[in-house]
Amino acid sequence: MPESSPQSDNQAVLDRRAFLIGKALKILTSPPCIIIALGFIVFSNCLNNGFVWDDINYIISNQALHHPLSFSYVFSKANFFNSQGMYRPLMTIYFNFLYYLYADAPYHYHLIQLWIHIINAYLVYLLFKRFFNKTLSFILSLIFLVHPLQVESVSYISGTIEPVFFLFGISALHVSLSDKLSLLRLALISCLLLLALFTSETSVLFLFLIVLYRIVFHKKQKITLFATTGLIFIIYVFMHFYIADIYPVPIYNGYPYIWTQPLGIRMLNIPAIWFYYLKNFLDPSNIGIYQIWVVKQIDFPRFYLPLIFDFVFLGILLFFGRRVATTRKNNLHVFTFFFVWLIVGLLFYSQLFPLDSTVADRWMYFPIAGLLGTIGVSIQNLNSKSVNAKIAGVILAIIVISLLSFRTINRNNDWKTDFGLNLHDFHNNNDITSQEVLFNHTISPTPAIWQAPIQ
Repeated sequence: MPESSPQSDNQAVLDRRAFLIGKALKILTSPPCIIIALGFIVFSNCLNNGFVWDDINYIISNQALHHPLSFSYVFSKANFFNSQGMYRPLMTIYFNFLYYLYADAPYHYHLIQLWIHIINAYLVYLLFKRFFNKTLSFILSLIFLVHPLQVESVSYISGTIEPVFFLFGISALHVSLSDKLSLLRLALISCLLLLALFTSETSVLFLFLIVLYRIVFHKKQKITLFATTGLIFIIYVFMHFYIADIYPVPIYNGYPYIWTQPLGIRMLNIPAIWFYYLKNFLDPSNIGIYQIWVVKQIDFPRFYLPLIFDFVFLGILLFFGRRVATTRKNNLHVFTFFFVWLIVGLLFYSQLFPLDSTVADRWMYFPIAGLLGTIGVSIQNLNSKSVNAKIAGVILAIIVISLLSFRTINRNNDWKTDFGLNLHDFHNNNDITSQEVLFNHTISPTPAIWQAPIQ
């Protein structure tokens, strides 16, 4: 057998090295790695932020959370997380476990919260990839990852509720997308949905989406899945209202919160509420906490102007939906699914059921996925064959993601301290009542927010 020459041995080594480098580059430039890297680049400056806002009440001052918890306490209304109509026993376990590990060191809370958000962004990418091309799905998932409206859900420790319920909910949705649902899949869906519901009431929307998907896309086993989700909902309602005996109770602490207003007044606020979310999706330059303004009369700046904006925004989306219906009917199901996702997400936070703020950035965590999906269908329907148009689209996407990232990095800095957050948002808030709350919170970082119920 002839011996190999030194030249051939060197070439083999070089080829092997090139192969390994190429493989490493392929992994490093894959969507999961880029999502992880960009997530840490954009949100790394929040990791050293402290406990702010309701973190003080929910974690630091909540003495029950600092000791081992009994099963009965976790699921009872004695639990601080199960109050004022909320039933969130899983978050009690979550924060109790973190406090056991890390006590009052906020870095680890932020780190775990960021990882959950990154995982959610990747799951959104996988969901979009079922309906859109890989590049478009990747771009949309990056917008979900870095959008400034997500800061309150990532930099605010008590806002972990949104990423956690979304994680369970979208995981259940992924499992349910299979054409055939085995008993194992149904059991897994049930467990994930129950965990989501025990995290946040908003998770009921994932029950709706899972059934909606099988209806819109004409999948089999609709009745089976409907029965499964219905059973999960009944279990949750039984635990919430019968076992824990928790019902919404109006509270009053001296401010005319929207939750103290009658249904008619709350409905009067819907155009302004939708305007806040849709406008800040496009231009997140003026976002803030303690948004407790209330529209009490019909006028142009606070009712008609937001109403016109909402109609124009949604009208543009429906225009593209009509184009989808006439040019690529197969995509109409996708458009319907994501558009309904957006609408039910906005409706849930439209004060039809009174909430403790008029609007909150973290409440856009669920609807923004539906909005991005709706935009994705509209973009894919353009189906441009021009190479220059595709290059221009990618360049535009890079610019948009970069601008959103810079705004998010800047907004993370506002959450460093409770004093700094309240002082910053005090200057950025034009509502007198909201300013008064922010001012009082600035001079007294741990006010008695939760007062006795109205008798």
